[in-house]
Amino acid sequence: MKSFLSGGDTITVLKGLSFEIPAGSWTSVTGPSGSGKSTLLALLAGLDVPSAGHITVAGIDLGQQSEEQRSHFRAHKLGFVFQSFRLLPTLTALENVQLPLEILGASDSESRARAMLARVGLDRRHDHLPSMLSGGEQQRVAIARAFVAHPPVVLADEPTGNLDSKNGERVLELMRELQGEIKTTFVVVTHDPGVAARGDQEIKLLDGHLV
Repeated sequence: MKSFLSGGDTITVLKGLSFEIPAGSWTSVTGPSGSGKSTLLALLAGLDVPSAGHITVAGIDLGQQSEEQRSHFRAHKLGFVFQSFRLLPTLTALENVQLPLEILGASDSESRARAMLARVGLDRRHDHLPSMLSGGEQQRVAIARAFVAHPPVVLADEPTGNLDSKNGERVLELMRELQGEIKTTFVVVTHDPGVAARGDQEIKLLDGHLV
């Protein structure tokens, strides 16, 4: 359960959800606006903690962790793909992809980042800033960044929301391929039935309840 205080009232956004996500699977989280999808994603990322109950990701009970421990969890266990790409504008494509590896202290961060950029078809764009890339290319850089450290879990929030149908389809294929190759547990929040259909299972939310 997850509740918030608003104007002296308690608003419960998520109400008694209970589910398991198999390791190495693709799970789609769907539901109308206001159903609690973003709140659930924030809980899975350790950006917030449940008001009651437990949430365990990659064997870690996030509700029992300190803020510092949850930050460490995100750095070592999670990758993220956002609708708005969220690339650092002053870093090149290569430097953006290197970033998670640099945080982990990997000695071979550049070679691994170059290999991942090549894997998503951007080996000739490694020295380009985000502003020099198309929307589809920026999202492929973001996908490379999310998967480069081979995290056990990748979370995605409307990853094709800012893309046209052609680029959206290419991004979906890339995510599916990388998720299968790396055996990452992939959780994607989406309004798009086509994106949801790519998954192994679907979690549907309505007014904070599991449908």
